[in-house]
Amino acid sequence: MSYTISSDVAWREVGGELFVITPDGFLHGVRSEAGLFIWRHIEQGLSRNEILAALCAEFEVSSDEAGKDLDEFLESMIGKGLITLEE
Repeated sequence: MSYTISSDVAWREVGGELFVITPDGFLHGVRSEAGLFIWRHIEQGLSRNEILAALCAEFEVSSDEAGKDLDEFLESMIGKGLITLEE
């Protein structure tokens, strides 16, 4: 399973922060380093497991801890319509 940035959002990284605008003009900000890291990997088309492995390596955290945080982030982004799940 992999994730894709929704085609109807505009986004830009500025000064280490991510700003995403939905078609209705709502602005979402991602300020955490981990959130921006995950977004960049979604952009690359990586699967959940590939993103998880990269998170563990980059931030030196356990798979269990990173997996929980990753899933929460992904669910939040899906709920806001910013990314979609590709099975």
